[in-house]
Amino acid sequence: MDERATKSANPNVRANALPRQRGGHAGSATEVDAWALAGLPGRIRFASYLTVRNSAPYRLIVDVLLEGQARSLTGVARVDLPRLLREHAAEQYGYGVAEDLLREDALELDQKMVQLFKWGTVESWQDRAELETDFLRNRERYQLTQQAAELHRFVVAQERAQRDTSTSALLGPALIAKHVEEFCSAALARDHETADTAWAQVQLTLSDMQRAAHRWQSSMAHGLSGAPTADKIESLTTLLRNYVDVWGASVDLHTPAIGALALRVAELDADTWRAIALHRLGAEVPDGVLADAVHELTDAAATLRAWFCGRDNESRRLRRQVRDAVPDVLRSHRTLLSVGGAVSRRAEVLALAGELERAEDDHAAWNIWRRATGLYRPVHLILNAPDAAPAGSSFWDAPPAAVDRRLRARGHQALKGTPGRIPDLSQARAVARSKAAQARRELAEAEEGILRRTGQPLSTWGELTDAEGALLWEMLSTARSGTRHPDGSRSASTEDARWQIRMVPAPQATSSATIQLPEGVVVLDDVTLEFQRG
Repeated sequence: MDERATKSANPNVRANALPRQRGGHAGSATEVDAWALAGLPGRIRFASYLTVRNSAPYRLIVDVLLEGQARSLTGVARVDLPRLLREHAAEQYGYGVAEDLLREDALELDQKMVQLFKWGTVESWQDRAELETDFLRNRERYQLTQQAAELHRFVVAQERAQRDTSTSALLGPALIAKHVEEFCSAALARDHETADTAWAQVQLTLSDMQRAAHRWQSSMAHGLSGAPTADKIESLTTLLRNYVDVWGASVDLHTPAIGALALRVAELDADTWRAIALHRLGAEVPDGVLADAVHELTDAAATLRAWFCGRDNESRRLRRQVRDAVPDVLRSHRTLLSVGGAVSRRAEVLALAGELERAEDDHAAWNIWRRATGLYRPVHLILNAPDAAPAGSSFWDAPPAAVDRRLRARGHQALKGTPGRIPDLSQARAVARSKAAQARRELAEAEEGILRRTGQPLSTWGELTDAEGALLWEMLSTARSGTRHPDGSRSASTEDARWQIRMVPAPQATSSATIQLPEGVVVLDDVTLEFQRG
């Protein structure tokens, strides 16, 4: 057998041969994609429906198919899909929008389903034909692939999390304290069934609290980045209120009890954890799976200690991050006030709208609009053009004309008629001055209230107003970032050097103070603050 026949009979010879060199020249470098040869994961085709240019109709179809999985395990029929799309769109966006967008000629449903199938987003099959009429109808059925369904559940959950105020974590600390106590009692009594059930509840609740904390941190990072805007200030203010409702009213109150219980959990030996894992998985479980389950249980215990044990635990760190964000919110708000963020021309626009509405006809309304905005018809400037320019010459082709010096100096002023009206901002300035005066009065009252409490522990301060609470956060942030002394106290001065602050820690490290605010309750370390005006 010759060499040519050998190559034809053995297809691996061609596969293992060197790639063809570019241009056919011997010794030239071979053009090879190293990333492709490495075998690393790249483009995810089943997620293309989220990134294509016109992704809205694809997204609507996937939403409907995902909802259909909750009601049917055999997919959605092609004949039912237009009705389900119309019902979903009408519920979410209105009946009129649904009718306009879901017309068959505009939607091109079959082409989009074919494209989703090519991407690997949906699976498609034919229903079984049992009657003669079944051969005449469209028997196609669709269902999301496993990867696409999991991805879309994640996308929907993330979008809902952006609108979540995190109040679902309100009862988390109380539930953790209750279930950890049940777990400790059951583990000491060798009641592995009760211990496993209680610890599973601890794991789920702790996971929910971690997700809520991560959302707060992401929102805080977005609000504090870049230049201050009204939307960022509103987002940060909402975040602080949610923190007071969820963390300040629940986590801080239960932290000492959970920390003590977490230390009891840490004293359990490896045999106890192994017995709980065996009860969860069964006696026939392989050793590798059992070791992973034991690691999962003990990892939750380590997370619990990191969150609630010690003076520098994660709950305290999150509280410090939120506390340190308060001065930034105040400074951003003051910055917007100083640059006119609080001055609005809403009153002038409403007055103009009223005049336009009361006008006799459209011509009178147009005259009112022109007087208010200065949008008059263009007026041509008549100058003596050079003799060389014929009549009707274009502006671009005609030679330049001489402009009088007086006209150049006073050309922006009206040559005839009444001068243009200057916008009347007196009402807006009066409102801004009133708000600024009110803010100064509230700040002065808050400073007097803080001075009356100097040298007293925070546990004796009682209820504070909004302005006093904001000033307290600023003072605490300044003091904690100040100079630390050998006796544990800290001292610092504010950025404007108006206040000298000294913070003395409480004699007992575990003592705490409850601060009453109009919006809720905040629990802090019971420190003593001393203030002195600079």
